Amino acid sequence: MKGIDVSELNGYEPLDWLAIKAAGMDFAICRTGFGKGGIDPTFARNVHDAHDAGLICGAYHYSYALTPADAIIEAHFCKRIIHEAGVLLELPVFFDMEDADGYKSRHGFHFSRKHITDICAAFLDAIKPLDCGVYASLSWLDNFIDWRSLHCPIWNAQLGKATSGNSPTALKSVTISSTVIYSTIKQKPLPFWRGLFFVCALSAKLSIFAKIQLGTVRYKICFISRYVTNPKY
Repeated sequence: MKGIDVSELNGYEPLDWLAIKAAGMDFAICRTGFGKGGIDPTFARNVHDAHDAGLICGAYHYSYALTPADAIIEAHFCKRIIHEAGVLLELPVFFDMEDADGYKSRHGFHFSRKHITDICAAFLDAIKPLDCGVYASLSWLDNFIDWRSLHCPIWNAQLGKATSGNSPTALKSVTISSTVIYSTIKQKPLPFWRGLFFVCALSAKLSIFAKIQLGTVRYKICFISRYVTNPKY
């Protein structure tokens, strides 16, 4: 399966979801918003239009949380956005943990593995009963997040080849500009769609992101492969 992630950064005009579907996309991960009060104005429309075009959907929420208490507020806000949008999400909601704009650094954020893992865990717990995972870069997963302990789907934004045998991107088929989506939980029966995000004892499923051009809008494309045997993690 192949899919894309989208947000208002793709533009405010409605996306051509029929063209996206025709390009071979099967699912979309749509941004709900950011922090405690930022709503992505394209979220509801993107999910509705993607569904109308025959895609299944998940979501992601960009975090500005500095503490676990902040993350709980963000989780409740994210749930409210989804509820008020009145949409069905067949795929998980991903907690986007990074510092792309330097907000955390400018506000005295404590960059420790325990602290950041506690923030992720707080969001994961507070957003229940929605299914949730964590999005982070390779360096954050290597250095700041105890992703194994979270027992959730992991969306790993890797901008280069894996270098650490301890990271979830230490899979032989990972390539430049790729992303891995899977779960650290093992050997639990799942519905078909959730299996796309799952790791079994000796197998993993990859989602490899590339760039394509559809009209004037760029999308990140996610290719869901079959199984990759013997992942090293």
